[in-house]
Amino acid sequence: MAAGLSALAVTIPNSFSAGQVISAAALNANFTALKTAVDALEAKPTTELLRSTAIAVSCETVAAFTNTYTKIADLGTFDKQDANSTIELTFTGRLYVQSLTSSNGAIFELRVDNNPTATGRIRALVRSNEVGGTGVNAAMNGVVTGLPTGTHTVSIWVMATNNGSGTEAFTNPGCFGTAQVLVKEMR
Repeated sequence: MAAGLSALAVTIPNSFSAGQVISAAALNANFTALKTAVDALEAKPTTELLRSTAIAVSCETVAAFTNTYTKIADLGTFDKQDANSTIELTFTGRLYVQSLTSSNGAIFELRVDNNPTATGRIRALVRSNEVGGTGVNAAMNGVVTGLPTGTHTVSIWVMATNNGSGTEAFTNPGCFGTAQVLVKEMR
């Protein structure tokens, strides 16, 4: 345990050799140093929420899309205030596609300032058997790093899979006002 904590910059005040007589005070000083380090680790949150912004997603549509990403709409903005923070985006709502041609699905993607995240994907899929109808419930979640402080725009994009194409990609079909993007600034 002492070796693991000393790797976390814990200074152990006393060291002992085999056969050496040790005092209770020296041993207690070592345990006090370890307890102080453990208490500090337990008190420090691993992730701290700095602020959050909820962006209401209106019913937005694009008439046609292909196998390259097409922007549906800018959904809203948020302000990043800490230069060292990370942004987490979470979309919850419904997505809809009217039709697909030569494609087995439509991929929706959240972007910030028209750029996809470099640390994974913030995507949801509407499969070909879910096309038409009333849309599908969807959730997208991901992290965006490296953004400067200031105002940023969240947008949603769509593309057809398998070199196909599609028509009428919607966010929040029916315009019920239940879809949103939650933006969390974390450190």
